[in-house]
Amino acid sequence: MTVPERKKMEEGATSVFNAGQWGYYDDPESVDNLIRWLDPRGYNELKLRKEILSFKDKIAKHMENRKEYLAPAEKEEEESKEPKRGVATRTRQQQTAEPTNYRCLAWENTVAMEELGHLHSEPPPPPRNKKQAKKRQAVDPTPELPSAPKTRRKK
Repeated sequence: MTVPERKKMEEGATSVFNAGQWGYYDDPESVDNLIRWLDPRGYNELKLRKEILSFKDKIAKHMENRKEYLAPAEKEEEESKEPKRGVATRTRQQQTAEPTNYRCLAWENTVAMEELGHLHSEPPPPPRNKKQAKKRQAVDPTPELPSAPKTRRKK
């Protein structure tokens, strides 16, 4: 069997032709099939298989969460495809589309704020004078509160 024949057999209609293209798995069964397909005799495939197995539960959980997140949008698309019958009016008012609120826009990089004191995209704040900092500590000895656990989730 030649390489193109094997590629056509394994990838089917959804094949990637060069390194600039990419694809993704959207269900846990596909991840299971990938794990079974990987050859444990190869060094790189063994390492990849090990990493996928260690994160398999998290990957499957987030795949299901993504399906649930996208399900309402699919229902809206199906409803909009169905023709609506109603009373015709001479002047139709156009409805203003509400901007979609993407979850990714609410995310904040709290880890960078805690570790660096600023975001990666912003320049660091100017350094303070050391003499003033020593005077403040001597005058106002306030106990520090324990910091919150580091998280990458939004607040």
